[in-house]
Amino acid sequence: MNDSFARFIQKRWYLVVIVWIVMILLSIPFISLFFSSVSYQIAISIPGSTAARAENIVSNYFNLSGTSESGAVVVIQGNVSKDAVFLSKLTSFNNLSVLSYYTLERSIISSYISSAYPAYVNLTKIMDNISVQEIKLLSNLTAEQKKLNSTIEKTQNLSLSVKKVEKSFIDVKENITNTTQKLELLKGYMDENISSFSRIKTSEENVNSSAHELSLFLNYYPFLFLDYWESVYNSTHNVTLANQYAYEKVVSLINSTKELNYFNLFYHEWNSSTVVNPLKRAQGSILSSISVMEEEGVFNSTQSNFISSLEEYVNLTNFREVFPYYLFAINYLNVTYRLPLTILAPLFNTTPLSFTLEIYSQKTGISEPILYYLMQTGNAFNASYEIVYDKAPQNYKPFIHEVFLNINETPYAFSTSYVYQITNESIPLNLIREVGNLSQGQVVQYIINQTSAEEKLPTWFFSSLLQGEERNLTAYLISQKLTFLSSILSKSNMTSKELAELLFNTSPSYISSILLSNYVNVSPILQLNRGELREVLVNNMTNISTIISKGYFFVEPISNISNALYLREYYLVLLKGNVTYSQAENFANYLSSKLHSKVILTGSEPVSHSLKGLATSAFSIAIPVGIILAILLTGIYFRSFVAAFVPLGIYFSAFTIASVLIWGVVIKILGITVDFLTPSQVLLLALGLGTDYVVFISGRYIEERRKGKGKDDASREAIKWGGKAVTITALVVMLSFFFLYVYNIPFFSDTAIAEMLAVVVVWFSAITFFSAILSRVGDKLFFPYKIKQNPPKERKINYPGLKAGIILTAVVIFAAVAMTTQLSFNVLGLLPQNEATEGVNLLSSQFTTANVFPICVVIPVHGFNYSTYQHLVTIYKEIQGINGVTSVQSSVSPYGGLI
Repeated sequence: MNDSFARFIQKRWYLVVIVWIVMILLSIPFISLFFSSVSYQIAISIPGSTAARAENIVSNYFNLSGTSESGAVVVIQGNVSKDAVFLSKLTSFNNLSVLSYYTLERSIISSYISSAYPAYVNLTKIMDNISVQEIKLLSNLTAEQKKLNSTIEKTQNLSLSVKKVEKSFIDVKENITNTTQKLELLKGYMDENISSFSRIKTSEENVNSSAHELSLFLNYYPFLFLDYWESVYNSTHNVTLANQYAYEKVVSLINSTKELNYFNLFYHEWNSSTVVNPLKRAQGSILSSISVMEEEGVFNSTQSNFISSLEEYVNLTNFREVFPYYLFAINYLNVTYRLPLTILAPLFNTTPLSFTLEIYSQKTGISEPILYYLMQTGNAFNASYEIVYDKAPQNYKPFIHEVFLNINETPYAFSTSYVYQITNESIPLNLIREVGNLSQGQVVQYIINQTSAEEKLPTWFFSSLLQGEERNLTAYLISQKLTFLSSILSKSNMTSKELAELLFNTSPSYISSILLSNYVNVSPILQLNRGELREVLVNNMTNISTIISKGYFFVEPISNISNALYLREYYLVLLKGNVTYSQAENFANYLSSKLHSKVILTGSEPVSHSLKGLATSAFSIAIPVGIILAILLTGIYFRSFVAAFVPLGIYFSAFTIASVLIWGVVIKILGITVDFLTPSQVLLLALGLGTDYVVFISGRYIEERRKGKGKDDASREAIKWGGKAVTITALVVMLSFFFLYVYNIPFFSDTAIAEMLAVVVVWFSAITFFSAILSRVGDKLFFPYKIKQNPPKERKINYPGLKAGIILTAVVIFAAVAMTTQLSFNVLGLLPQNEATEGVNLLSSQFTTANVFPICVVIPVHGFNYSTYQHLVTIYKEIQGINGVTSVQSSVSPYGGLI
């Protein structure tokens, strides 16, 4: 300070005092603003530091105010699963946002249910519709199968009919042909037989004729004689008369000499016979006459044999009958020519032709009219037709007739035409011709091909239908219309055909739950229990509370997130927003009353509240102690109770104005957060420096007075030279604090600028306000101490080198200890044990303190690609490897887990 400044203070002391009093009075109302703006947060960034820049980036780009995640954290110890519904609904408290595992779970489940359930209902409707279509289509296919089988059966029967007719045609034709050939042979045989039979017939006729003639010759006239004889004898009983009369009568009738000779011979034998019975006598006479004639040579041996044979069959009693001659003739030829009686007997009374027809009819079974037709016309073909026709059953005869009429057609042409006719032309002829020569299997394939062409479906479809695969085919047809479900089906590794098949045996709602649960996507930070989701959907659980109460947490955060909120017996509830300690405490009490579990309140706000309490307690002790010490030391130094209280005035004035200045410049203009240590530091700094500066200036005043100078000169010298000393020391202190601020010294930079301003105010208060008071009051300031003139004496320091060496050695030792001592910024470790610190320690051991004191690292990137991803993964691994790091959350590791 120069002489002019000292003189100004002396002359205008009242003006300086007035100005200071006005500034003090104006500042007093604003002191509370400084204290209310003090932050009790532990994580405070250094202005201009990388941490501050990072916090600004986080705040501006990521919409986060500060790096602290939660204003308060409530740790609930015990099993809270029974209170899951209550905790899930606890999303706010007194306009504050509440976050916990169950609120997060409720939000996630609600989000998924709100989108998944309507989709499930819609998908179930689609599945129901498909199922209905399947049932209808299956019914249609079953009917189509029956129709197809019926068509195949009819067509096969048609084909069989054609083949049967064809075979019958061939059989009948062959039969007629063979019969024709046989008839031609038979006719030859019959011609030969007729010729033979004609010769036999002639022989029979000749024998019969000869027998008649011979029998008449031998028996006729004897018969007449006997007749006449009996007529006379019966009336006269005169033999002679009867003989004479009969003889005369007969002779009169004979015209042939041969006959007359024979009769005379008979009459002679009659008369010579002694037989009484007229008939026997007559017959014997005939035989005797024959013997005489044979002896006389009238009959040769052949005639004799003939007569001998005839006598066995013909006599006087039956010569007029036909039958004896018949017997004679056939037996005579049988004996004489060895001809069978079976031929001779029937042939005797019929013609050779008739007899032949009869024999061949009996032997062949062919009717005589047909044989007669054959013999008369020689047409064996027509005769064979008649034979085949006659032998056929009545219902088969029309077919034989058709074969006969179309004998020259091919079997297949005839069979197809015939089937066409017998079906009354109801079946197209071309169809009959197409299927007539097909096998049973070929008929099936033919019908399949025809139906395939008509329905425009592949042939294998109808082949499968015939094999009873209606369900499989229904699924195939339905699957063709399910392409719109391909995306959702692919998620279940299911084809549309498999879906259609599954619908036969599974309810549409269950299938929908399977498809939807497999289709639902989750972000990398969520994990989905698809089985539980299916249960929720199938049971139509849309009430979130019901889902939570039943424990169906089908979607939940990954373990990194879950474990950060709910781990073993500890459950975290986070309060978000501008949380006050009172709100946090009320919230904790509310939870305690509802849950009846141990509730621990921690977090940044409770910790800050604890720090505030500690700071207030320390302030209430440190400041009074400091003031008392300042008063005692100053009073003892100056041996004046008045001088002892002078530094308090400087302290009060400097602290009052410095508080307002710090609030206006540091907090408002520079935007620096002032921590809870700053008020204490400013108070103690103002007290210490104020006392020090007062002692400097007052000590110079007393020193000048002791030299004999007057009050004015002494005060001017004190202001001049004491002010210089104060200014130099103040400047050093101010520069120290300034460099702490400029070089971002951790933990001190945020308070350095505030303390620098406090030093400025204390310095300015000392050189102006205190100097003005000193220049006006003078020696009275040191009452009751009497300042005496006493020239200064020279003092000799013994062993200066030794003392300097001891002091230097002590400084070096203490400096070494200070440099090797591990520094710690763990403010929490300085706090006494309480609920807030217990909670932080619990978070550190069981979870992570990121919920309370996170550390943000901002990494500039230019576009996100695979290279950037790899780079961030490397950084993640490096940070994760740091001892004490419990979780690293980033774009590649949301909620602490690498993805």
